Amino acid sequence: MSMLQRLVMTVVLLAVVSSAHAKPPMREFFIPRLDNLTIDGNASDWGDAGFQVNVMVPRKEKAVAQSDFDPRLRLAWNDKGLLVAAIVTDDLAAESPEEAPWAWDSVEFFLAGGWESKQYYQLIITPGIDAEAGGFKLDVHDKRDDKTIPIKAEAKATQTKSGYILEALLPWDAIGVSPAKGVKVAFNAQVNDRDLRSGGKRYETTWFPAGWAGNGPQHMYRLHLSDQRSGAFNHAATHRLSQSMASVRVTAISAFPMKQKLVATSRGEEIASTGTTSRSASMVIPVTRVPVGQVVSIRYGNGILHEFAMPDTVDKRRQEVLHARLHVHPIFDGEGFPGITFETPGWIETLLGEYTVTTTHYNGQLEKVEKPTKPGRYIAHMHITAEGIEPIDRFVTVCRVKKIVDDWTPHGDWATLALPKQYGFDPAVLTEQRKVMNSYAQWRMADELEHEAHGAELVAALLETKPGADTMDGWDAGLLSEETIFKLEKKLGLVEHRYITNLPADYEADKVKRWPLIIFLHGSGERGTDIKRVGKHGPPMLARKGKLQQFIVISPQCDPGKWWTPFKVIDILDEVLAKYRIDADRVYLTGLSMGGYGTWHTASYAPERFAAAAPICGGGPPHKAHRMKGVPTWCFHGDADKAVPISRSDEMVNALTKAGGKVKYTVYPGVGHDSWTESYDNDLLYQWFLANKRGAPIVMPDELE
Repeated sequence: MSMLQRLVMTVVLLAVVSSAHAKPPMREFFIPRLDNLTIDGNASDWGDAGFQVNVMVPRKEKAVAQSDFDPRLRLAWNDKGLLVAAIVTDDLAAESPEEAPWAWDSVEFFLAGGWESKQYYQLIITPGIDAEAGGFKLDVHDKRDDKTIPIKAEAKATQTKSGYILEALLPWDAIGVSPAKGVKVAFNAQVNDRDLRSGGKRYETTWFPAGWAGNGPQHMYRLHLSDQRSGAFNHAATHRLSQSMASVRVTAISAFPMKQKLVATSRGEEIASTGTTSRSASMVIPVTRVPVGQVVSIRYGNGILHEFAMPDTVDKRRQEVLHARLHVHPIFDGEGFPGITFETPGWIETLLGEYTVTTTHYNGQLEKVEKPTKPGRYIAHMHITAEGIEPIDRFVTVCRVKKIVDDWTPHGDWATLALPKQYGFDPAVLTEQRKVMNSYAQWRMADELEHEAHGAELVAALLETKPGADTMDGWDAGLLSEETIFKLEKKLGLVEHRYITNLPADYEADKVKRWPLIIFLHGSGERGTDIKRVGKHGPPMLARKGKLQQFIVISPQCDPGKWWTPFKVIDILDEVLAKYRIDADRVYLTGLSMGGYGTWHTASYAPERFAAAAPICGGGPPHKAHRMKGVPTWCFHGDADKAVPISRSDEMVNALTKAGGKVKYTVYPGVGHDSWTESYDNDLLYQWFLANKRGAPIVMPDELE
């Protein structure tokens, strides 16, 4: 596994309500009309009016003491918009003028035109209570399909003795709602707290407990505009899959001490219960107690607080095994391969039960071998089997060298190490004390070579490299290892590609015509096995709406926890070239975020395969930019992007320009990570694609305007 994979592979163990088997409950509440409220951060004009939300549930952490952090809501409506008051107990203000506001004290509101609506937006509001953090801020995240009407939200916050009050008006016109009694909309709120006394720990509370509302209205409650109001929301519950994935812990929270039992039922049968006299109660439900997909209802008194489908843990357990650390000495000599075991075999047994590992070895030419006959790269294939789960295959690079040196101590002044200037070092001290920094780095390298698989990847890459080859950077050795493993997986029949195919409406009308192809690489949020997620943004979404009829659009899906690799993209290209009537001279590559990285890396890996490339808010290998100087490139990035800094695009554009490449760079002032919506909505992008053909003179966008 390469260092890059280690950075991006995170196994999420939290279960959410939504699943392939059941949707979360469509809870509905009536909210009253109030016409005399002023958005001034003073809730006194609410009186006892408005629908009251007196409890919210933690998204990830356990609930904290009411005196430390306790958010509550009031909801109402008028002709202009949804009226919200957040009354927050927060004993210590902690806001930031630099980092993303949601990571500190802040309030997030989500409003949609309905539970199935594509018109929704998010407001992230910093109340401005922390005097050192730059004051009140309101950030709008526009997630609407139709952005014709600007979002003109109003908000105001004031400080109180125990925290703050934030009032807001979320406009109806921005989501196409004409307010009237009986109209239904979707809404959720999340309140965030940063606790500096616990080392900066973050607490996130949400009203709707199932997933994150930024992913769509299905993660919001439904509100009925009315002249009446529902009873106060005083009890809530959420659930979380245990780390061992053997049980689900249900936690209920109340606005006041609970006097009745918390009961879990499924198909009318009680499966667990607990009682308490505090504000919270919890129970543990074994996953074997309820069949996968069957709905569990959490009841308090006569009401249902929460419902969820019992999760299928098989995929989560597989991912955990795939990414579990291994114990191996990957660099070796002699005539026997090093043994490979899990560092925590007991944990693997907890996940799988009794399991068996069969290890087979292959040389660098992908030939099965019994012994390492000569120095160089070898691949260990671990085939892991257990009852009730599909076999799991892991691949590890090991490297035989001529001779292992005992007690090896690295020597030499290998590099000038530059520590961050922000630490406050005196530059003269760093120059004078260079030896200690190199010594530290060298000792770390010695440890890597002995214990970590990517140490073997580096040594194998250096053994295979000839003088005069391109200089490698930090990721190249791992990428070379991944390519070898990918080829072996393909040889063993373990590679399967998933992609959405959008063909032009008249594709079948002409059996001879060959069509231009767009390959779209999605971002990290669409990884997985649910191919529908890939159609959320960009070309596949546009093609689904009947646009881009000049192209075949292929949108592959990256496997869970993995990263776009150029050889995988090229293998998909070869597959679709054999399957569909594609003009191989008009293949265009584009992607966003993680897919922007994939676009840069793939275009520099196989520039001869593409007629043009359009990476969006990504980055790539500057030292390889010269390889794609013959590929016309249009790069897009928002200068306020905090997820992928614009410097990642800057360095690629600068390197490609320096190499003599043809590149247009579009920077969106004030735009954050979502620079793809505007880019893919630009018809000029597709005109520019069609204007370029492999082997023909390059045409740049400016020539078409």
